[in-house]
Amino acid sequence: MGHMKNKIAIVHYRVGRTDGVSLEIEKRKEILESLNYQVKLISGPVQQGADFIIDELEFDAEEISGIKEQGFQYFNRREKNPTLLMNHIQEISELIENKFLAYHEKEQFSAVLVHNIFSLGSHIAAAAAFTCIADKTEIPFISTNHDYYWEREEYQEPTSEEIKHFLNEFVPPLRWNIQHVSINSLGRTALLEKRNIDSIVFPDIFDFDQPLWEKDSFNADFRKRFDIKENDILVLQATRIVARKAIEISVDLVAELEKFKTGLVENTLYNGRVLDHTSEIVFVLAGYAEESASAYLSKLKSHNKST
Repeated sequence: MGHMKNKIAIVHYRVGRTDGVSLEIEKRKEILESLNYQVKLISGPVQQGADFIIDELEFDAEEISGIKEQGFQYFNRREKNPTLLMNHIQEISELIENKFLAYHEKEQFSAVLVHNIFSLGSHIAAAAAFTCIADKTEIPFISTNHDYYWEREEYQEPTSEEIKHFLNEFVPPLRWNIQHVSINSLGRTALLEKRNIDSIVFPDIFDFDQPLWEKDSFNADFRKRFDIKENDILVLQATRIVARKAIEISVDLVAELEKFKTGLVENTLYNGRVLDHTSEIVFVLAGYAEESASAYLSKLKSHNKST
């Protein structure tokens, strides 16, 4: 292990974005490359810097979100009977499997790291695909499960026994060559209790030895471009815009800060600037909104007006 001939695939629905999983993948890639592994990133088409794209990995694509919406009661959508739905899942799964195997034929991976492929409810066909790949190739897999489907309200009730059985088999799967990883002890306990699958705990990480973040050519004109004064206070929401991040609490926090603003005038900020009566508190949402979160984004905007 550790020589250049050892090539590792890292698979996720998206890579190179600003979501938490993409950022974790970037760190893993850096660590592995420092150990002389060659790393190939594999994802769906919504990506930056992927080495190989499998179109069917995009969970917001109509075909894939259709499986999700017909597979769980929450979405109240049942055009297909269970047999047709299972056939459709099988078709998508085989497409993903065949595309990955063709790429593996060329690259000859010695290990595959997958993130959330085996644990989310938003793309269960991908879970079946990579279970089949693990079975056929016998490559060692490490599956980092950042979120389990049972943690989300929308995935509590499958629409049929077939889907229920599918989840028990593949989400996540129990296989000798798949090592499951939970990002905290709560996830590990739940996986053991619900599925009798043991996992190791490997939390999200941060490199505390890296140089301090500073202004650079990319962000130096940030305030100017967005018409934010040097003595304004910035409050950063560094997450994607999705409902489970409860961003309305941050909006409320900024509204509360606003009430204390006059008492803060003439105080010095961390950057040496002094607050005055023109200073504003600016709430910055740095993340992007998923297509499925457009209603939540509208709700946030109206919540902002009401606070």
